[in-house]
Amino acid sequence: MILTNDKSILRFVIFVVLGMVLGSTLISQSQLTYQFDIQKNSRCSQEIERFKTQHHILVAYNPQLSHKVSHSRRIESHTIDSLFYKLCAVFQLEFTNGSEKNSFLVRSQPKDIEHPDFIIQHIRLKDMTDGSPISDAIVYDQSKKYYGFTDQSGDCFIKMPKNQSVASLRTHALGHQDVEILLNDDTFNEVALAYDPVMASAVTIENLKKSLVLAGKDGHVDLESKAMMQLGEASVFHRDVMRLLQLLPGVSAINDMSSGLRIRGSNEEVTLMVLDEMPIYRADHFYGIFSAINGQYVRKMELYKNNIPVTYGGRTSGLLKMSSDSKNDSLNLNVDIQLLQSGLNANIPLGKFQSIGLAARKSYSQLTKSNYFNLANNDNSVFTDLLLTEGSTATSSPKFDFYDYNAKYQFRKNGHEFSVNAYKSDNDLTNQYNSSFTSNRGDVIKNIFDQRRRWQNDAQSIRYEHQGQSAQITSVVYRSRFNYVSNTDGSSQRKIENMESLDSLNVSSQNYIEDIGVKGSVQFEKWSKLLFGAEAIWHDNALNVTNDNNNSILKTEQKGSEISAFTRATITHKFLGQFDPALRLTYVPYLNKLIGLPQLQWKKYIGNNTLLKGALGRQLQVVRSIEHESVLGTTQSYFTMSNGNMIPVGIGTNAMIGTWNAIGNFSFDVEGYYRWLDGAILHASQRPELRKPGKPSPKEQFSIYQGDAKTIGVDITASYENKHLFSLMSYTLSKSDNRFEKLFNNQYFPTSEDTRHQFKWVNTISLHTIDFSLTYIAASGRHFLDFADFKLPKDRTAINPNDYLNQLPSYQRLDVSLFKTFNFRSASAKLGVSIFNLTNRINVKYKQFVHELNVPNMPNAVAIFGNDVAQLSRTWNVSLLMQFIRQSKKIPQ
Repeated sequence: MILTNDKSILRFVIFVVLGMVLGSTLISQSQLTYQFDIQKNSRCSQEIERFKTQHHILVAYNPQLSHKVSHSRRIESHTIDSLFYKLCAVFQLEFTNGSEKNSFLVRSQPKDIEHPDFIIQHIRLKDMTDGSPISDAIVYDQSKKYYGFTDQSGDCFIKMPKNQSVASLRTHALGHQDVEILLNDDTFNEVALAYDPVMASAVTIENLKKSLVLAGKDGHVDLESKAMMQLGEASVFHRDVMRLLQLLPGVSAINDMSSGLRIRGSNEEVTLMVLDEMPIYRADHFYGIFSAINGQYVRKMELYKNNIPVTYGGRTSGLLKMSSDSKNDSLNLNVDIQLLQSGLNANIPLGKFQSIGLAARKSYSQLTKSNYFNLANNDNSVFTDLLLTEGSTATSSPKFDFYDYNAKYQFRKNGHEFSVNAYKSDNDLTNQYNSSFTSNRGDVIKNIFDQRRRWQNDAQSIRYEHQGQSAQITSVVYRSRFNYVSNTDGSSQRKIENMESLDSLNVSSQNYIEDIGVKGSVQFEKWSKLLFGAEAIWHDNALNVTNDNNNSILKTEQKGSEISAFTRATITHKFLGQFDPALRLTYVPYLNKLIGLPQLQWKKYIGNNTLLKGALGRQLQVVRSIEHESVLGTTQSYFTMSNGNMIPVGIGTNAMIGTWNAIGNFSFDVEGYYRWLDGAILHASQRPELRKPGKPSPKEQFSIYQGDAKTIGVDITASYENKHLFSLMSYTLSKSDNRFEKLFNNQYFPTSEDTRHQFKWVNTISLHTIDFSLTYIAASGRHFLDFADFKLPKDRTAINPNDYLNQLPSYQRLDVSLFKTFNFRSASAKLGVSIFNLTNRINVKYKQFVHELNVPNMPNAVAIFGNDVAQLSRTWNVSLLMQFIRQSKKIPQ
């Protein structure tokens, strides 16, 4: 009985399968494919006549239509109507159907072809592997006004006005890589797309791409201009590039006076910043509160928190790649006016293929004296073992001036792109710091410090890229220089136990780093995206830190080069996913070192909306940043080069494993990571004491300590995005430690960037012309070595750091902003107000130890005297952004 039933089921299955096969055969026979071969250089009228004869149709047209096409091609369709439509689109013709079946009327006249009001771009997409047509792919321009979908033959026709100059189109096809198609004089482009298992998010005409992509193609965070606007408006630092990035998971946002990128427990100097292929060193303004990168000028950003792409080197933690606007089809002018600065950004087309981009910003020098923007005069709470009277004060009176500018010339034609880029920023800061402290026993300390700091960035690059059908060639020559000069003159008047003393001191430093580099690479699309390239960089560095009468505490001078060769490939397996192995070999001639830097990127999609990912890589850093503790109890970082002795080459190892998932408008991302730095350095005195009156610290007391650093943690992120709301919530749990062989008995202790818990919640709401944002950031307090716990002078090489560790208060901040957009014909304006630290919470940046006092009747005891350095209090900003756009007309060809 069971056997009979099995046979019955088997017969039924066979019957159904045969039915489906026969049905599909009959259907395919009823949908015969019509074909027509368009011949190269054949006149339009000749091709119409051949089409009439071949397919037995009626066509009325002007026989004077004599224009030609430069490519022979085959067009296919399932109906005569759609096939004739393709023929007309190829020859830029307009037609209507006739009164009878299979009859057509061509309405275009010769004069319409010679001076058309519109053009029709014919795009054909095919698979790079087997040449099969790619259907249901979308092709669109950057403005998203003009778009089309490919049919079963891979053809797509996009009609656009002649005066709407579009330099390129983008493709988006499921299971294939997105490609930019550079348009030229020809209206036909056949493009082969490489297979890519990445299944992109849902694509709509209103929002072709998620504004914030946490799982980018190369494992990076991808921010387009929309996301930059949404996140940038969530801060008082309106459209500030670095402050924007600090809102992302894994990037520290708890230092109000630093716009640097500190990724996953690392210091700022280990992250490479590149603007239009120009490396930028420490780009900040005014105490580091504002970044020196113009947010109006930057169009696109990519942040790499794991492996640095093998085409870049010289850092061990991360990469921020910034690109300016590449459009050359419209005149675009932006004016940004704020309480602290004003900026201007312009994109000026020079015909069809050329454009110029310009941007500049300038500060208002004396604004810190006003009541509108009080950034520097924060009240500092004082702590000490000695009770202070109410007459104790500490004030700061800064004057500053900064500017930055960007310039770009660009030429794009027929897949070739050439650009010349320039960037410069300048900062001039003077500050007078006055303090007066009186203890309850009558001790008086008065200090006057005059500080002058100036730092500059200067960079240029020349870049060429050719995007061909089978290969992509890229080359760049660049120069980058950072210069820093600081000088502090001070006097200290003390009256202790009726004994008066007067002491003067001078702390100065000079530091510069200059790079000149050349790089080239070629990538073959058909050969597993195989990439080969090489880079050579020449470094020039000098550093001199002096105390009292030019007594050099730290001085280095070094010139040297590094030469690298690199390669990368993409290997795709149906079940295992995509692997991107890469190798960078770097030779440092002046150190006679050859170092291999392998890396591996992996991703595997499960279905359309779940991604598994991983990364493992090794990076090298020759240009280091050394942290110096001055006699004033403050720290300053300087750039110096590895010398193979006291300053080692930094070797970083980064590992990550994670997953990404999308459910409707929600997306979730989790990344567990581990970082190891071999070659951590610190420059400090061996004895944790500060300057005594009239007794400068000897040079021999300072040492460079070598060691290692490690960070382990996890980033958990959830985001929601629809037409009106964007919400990003992230939590980071991490632990960052370092150790030095000759410091603290070679024990691990928390780094200055160690923050165990970090929480961020960013929200932006857009309703018609109103934009509102709310951001909340919280983090546990950082650890620090509390000098006040040292009752006796001790050599820090032998003490246990855990006995003297203390923790700063937790960091909490709430920011809000409100913007209104006004639209005009060819212009728009956005007026807004934002409030930083709305609740006016006192957040402590660090403990600053200023003086050491002898304790009466205890000759071997000391009391450390210092203050909490507070961060920004409640701060308002008002900004006005005006934008003017004028579409340019194509130059007649």
